[in-house]
Order: sequence, then C-alpha cells, then structure tokens
Amino acid sequence: MVLNVVFLNASKVKEVVFSLLLTMAIVANLPGQGFSDETSNAGIVMVHDGAAIPSDIQSIGSGAVWFDYNNDGQLDLYVTMRLEANRLYHNNGNGTFTDVAQSLGVEDAMHDGSGAAAADFNNDGYQDLFLANSNQDVLLKNNGGNSFTDITASAGISTTDQSRGASASWGDFNNDGFLDLYVANHNMVPGYTDGSFQDRLYMNNGDETFTDVSIILAETGTITGFGFIGGWTDFDRDGDLDLFLVNDCLSTNPIPMKVFRNDGDTHPSLPWNFTEVSVQVGIDDCANGMGIAVGDYDHDGWMDVYYSDIGPANLFKNNNGQFVDVSGSSGVNGQVFPDFSWGTNFFDYDLDGWLDLFLVVGSHHFPSSEEPKPNMLFHNNANGSNFSDVSAAMNMNDDGRARTSVFGDYDNDGDPDMFIVNYGEAPLLMRNNNNNGNHFLKVHLIGTVSNYDGIGSYLKLTTPDGMTQYLETRSGSSLGGGDAIDAYFGMGSNTMATSLEITWPSGIVQIVENIGADQYITVVEPQDPCLNLTIEAPEGINAEACDGEELPAVMASTEPGYQINWYSSATDGTLLAENTTSYTPTGAGTFYAETRDPSTGCTSDTRTAVTLTIHENPEVWGGFNEFACLGTPVTFVAQTTGGDGNYTYMWTDGLSNTNTLTVAP
Repeated sequence: MVLNVVFLNASKVKEVVFSLLLTMAIVANLPGQGFSDETSNAGIVMVHDGAAIPSDIQSIGSGAVWFDYNNDGQLDLYVTMRLEANRLYHNNGNGTFTDVAQSLGVEDAMHDGSGAAAADFNNDGYQDLFLANSNQDVLLKNNGGNSFTDITASAGISTTDQSRGASASWGDFNNDGFLDLYVANHNMVPGYTDGSFQDRLYMNNGDETFTDVSIILAETGTITGFGFIGGWTDFDRDGDLDLFLVNDCLSTNPIPMKVFRNDGDTHPSLPWNFTEVSVQVGIDDCANGMGIAVGDYDHDGWMDVYYSDIGPANLFKNNNGQFVDVSGSSGVNGQVFPDFSWGTNFFDYDLDGWLDLFLVVGSHHFPSSEEPKPNMLFHNNANGSNFSDVSAAMNMNDDGRARTSVFGDYDNDGDPDMFIVNYGEAPLLMRNNNNNGNHFLKVHLIGTVSNYDGIGSYLKLTTPDGMTQYLETRSGSSLGGGDAIDAYFGMGSNTMATSLEITWPSGIVQIVENIGADQYITVVEPQDPCLNLTIEAPEGINAEACDGEELPAVMASTEPGYQINWYSSATDGTLLAENTTSYTPTGAGTFYAETRDPSTGCTSDTRTAVTLTIHENPEVWGGFNEFACLGTPVTFVAQTTGGDGNYTYMWTDGLSNTNTLTVAP
C-alpha cells in the first residue's frame, strides 16, 4: 500500500511518498463480551512459589513483558519467576503458547527474577531482554530470534548490585538513536536497610556497551530509595524524554515521587543534564507508590499520569506541563485498602477512542489473612474528565494477589488483551472479546534515524468525526514489565483515519493520510535527506556607510541553485529575509547568512556573519584666519575630532591631501 506522506524536519517542509512495508489483515472479532480467562486453554501453566520467598522482600512480585522475539507477527510472552526458572511463551498463532525459555537460553534460573523489559537496544531488528533481578541484573542479546546470549558483563551492566531490581524502562533520553536504560531498585534487600543501593541510569554507547551515568540524576535529586518504576515520557512536550520515578515513600526512608526534567546537553561537566522539578510541576507526593500509567486520557495532547498506592490511587491531569490532582473527581480512586494496588495501564479496551484504566490489586504478603480486593477496570466516559467502574461487567475483577499487568493483542484480532501476574498463584491471560463493532488501528514503528523500535515517538491520530488521539510508544511501561510496544488506537465507528502524524525521537515528523481501519500497519521512519548532505555556508560581503547616509545592503553569494536566508543570530534567531542575496538593515550590526537547498529544505551547518558598519562623521576646523604680507608663506592646520581616526583630507584648492596647507599670497 502506498500512502502520501508529508515529511517535516524542524522548519524544513517537503512532500515525499513512502511505501508502508507491511499491512497485515486482522481476523474479525469473535463473539462474546468482556474478557475471558484463557490461561489454561492457552497452555500457560505456571505458579511461582510465593511461600519460599522471604517475607521482607515479598512486596516485589514477578514481571512479564509482551514482545515478538522472532518477528513472526505474533506476540510472545516472557514471565519472570522469582526463585524459579523464567518462562518464554512462544505464540503458536492459534491461541496457544509453548515454553521455549530453556531452548533459547533465557531461563535465567540462577537469579531472583522480578522485572523484565524488552527493546532492540542495538538496532539490529530484534528485541532484546533486560531482567531486573535481586542478586544480579541480566542483559540478554537476541541472536536473530534463534537464541539469546547473556552479555551483561561485556555490556558494562553491573554484576555486583544486590539492590532488588523492581522494574526496567528503555528510552533514548539523549536522542542519539540508541536506547538507554533506567533500572528502579526497591532496596528491600536482606541485610541492607540503609537504602544504600540506588537506581541505575545506563547510557547506551552505541556499540553494545553502556556507561553508568546515574550521577546525572543523583546530582539533582535522590534516586536512592524504594523505587518501583521509572517511567519515560515527554511531559513538557519539548522533544526529549523526561523521567517519572515512583517511590515507595516509607516512614523510614521518606523519598517522594520524583520528576526529572530533561534539559539536554547543558551540564558543564556531566554528559547530560536533568533537573528535579517535582515540586514545581505538582507531583511530589510522599505516598506508597507502586506502578505508573502514562497516557492522554482527555485528548488534549499532554500525557497524564496515574500511579498506584496502598490506598486510593492517584490521577494527575497534565495542564501544559503542570499537574493537577483530579483523583477525587475522576472516579478512579476506588478503595483497595488493606490490599495494595500495583500494576496499572492506560489502554482502550472497547476501541471507542478513549483510554480506559486498569489497576491490579493484591495483598502484600503470602500467605495473607486479609480479605482480598478485586482488580479494577475503569471505563473512560468519553468526556475528558471521569471514569466508571466496569470491573465486574467486563470480568476484570479477579481478587488474586496481583502484581503486574501488561497488555498486548496476542490473538491479532485488533483489541488489547491483558496478562496479569499473581503472586504465589496462577497468572491470568484475559482475552478481550470486544464485539461492539468499533474499529481499530495498530501501528508498528521502525526507526531509521531514531532507535529501531521507535520508542519515545509521539503519535497523533485524527478521524473523520473530528476526534484526535495522542499516544507515546514506550518500553518497560508497567510495574515489573512492559506492554506491547506498538501503538493501539480505537477508532469507534470510523472506518478510516484522516491522518496519522508521527513525531519520531529524531525530530522528524511524518504524516500518513487516509488509512483504512482494522489494519496492522508498519510505518518506517524516513531518512533525513540532510543527513549526508554538505552545503557550504555563503560568502559574505560586508558593507559600511557614514552616519546620515542611506544605508547600503549587506551581501552574500552561494552556488547556483541555492537560496540565501538571513537571520539575526548564528543559531536559531529571527528570520530577517528569505531567498535573497542581499539584506538591507535598519542599523549597524552583524547579520547571518545561511545557504538553503530549495529542493530538500536542507541548510548549511553554519551561517556566515556579515557586518554593516556605520562610521561617525568627523568634525574639522582650520584654526584662526591668518594675515600675512605679500609673499610670506602661511600654513593652515586642520584640527579633526570624531570618526575612527583614519582621516584623509581635501582642501578646496586641491593643493594638499594632508591636514596642513601652505600658501604664499
């Protein structure tokens, strides 16, 4: 399928036609309503032994992540098992799964597995696995979908931390095209009660190695606490990923929620600059935070934040980069105490175009005498302000000891299914049996300038009914695990999308128009046409004038076929004139000429400084009149002030060009 694409790069606009590499037909929805438990039918048979885990670290459950490890178009499922061998369930394409963890080398039976996150960190086209463990984190490289290799040590990931990894999150914070990694450590480790183990931020070096740059965050805010998950999102919409850190703010170690704003490459000595702005933006609660969900539930284009807690959870509406607590008015703060709420997800389960909210609930310890509380599914009422509890109606009110929830469309019918990890109990694979007639669009991204998975992209979908939806793609998005990385859009009754606008992490903006509904499409990021193109800056010609004269133009020249634009500064600045070799200023100063290729919109890397100098007019006088007898020489001396001191003289009789004139009457 060939679609018209409008490609924008900063202020450069060009129209290109791109082919979508893949369009997959999706089978129609099967009859039914709500969600059904397909765990046993799917062949997922597992229960980790919760009783074998020491009670002081039972708060950390198992994790899970949906990802297509072999690129066959079917979502597979990885599940960590704490003290047992982990599982990798291969999707057989018929609603069933087969555990292939041992044959592919991803059992990791030697470690206490908690969190898992999948992403293609080396841009080879296959998603890799990071395991946040208790006794040692593990990085597993995907070898073309046929096996995995443990490269933890060679990649520079710590092999000595004993810091109870809870969750891992991939995101390209410096937009260099390689995914970086944040590991949240809960620090609830036997023998260590001082909170001495901090979270880790690893910067991807682009050569399958990482550098521990945790100091970037530690310098501006504490990351040594009981962290459960770090969520990447561009909350202020400035084009780079910021970090939300959910902490379990205990009385013995009261570290509240943290928001780290990405301020780019502006630090005088560190490789990157983050600023802790929790108080400034309105999220600095000292609560027992567990999981986080990020999504634009009200269609205003700004990512809102929901995080779980011991008591009622918390919904913060994003008002242009400032957050307002709307938990009480939104209807999503259902009572779960004395149980705890854990994993949480924004997802559109009924495909009406509005993000709904799911929250799993479970007791803190195993076994527990506490009365179990059910999981909660909140339906978005499509008004941008409140939700309704539909947990029972949708069969999403299981009361097991839930920890992690991750969604993905494992049966390729277009609606998101949910996998729930229960602590010390069997998990739940909840198949979405939506049959309301609503349509969908699933979008798979492939980055070329950005990271291969396109993680951190910002998508805007517009439909003929006037609805506009906004999504971010992310990895490690849920407590202990990750949803499928594709973008899932519900389209309601719309049978097509007017446009899909993708802002890639590279800054490239791509628009795909007139897309039919009920498809799984792959969109490939266009290469930046300016990437390997060298355009020389113009040759400048300065100008000068005397004060009071008509001001001349400054000039510049370039190669034939190119244009020249004039700016007020060497970078950024105000555009003064377009497509002209000359610019007439209104006063003295330095102006900057930039070469532009009109066929691509590409420009010279630098601008040429061109100066207009206005000289001060000098003042001159010749002293007193002289009287002399006939034949006696008389010398006149011109006295001069002002100007720049580089004087030339002209006497009216033309006899001298210096400041003296001698005459003999």
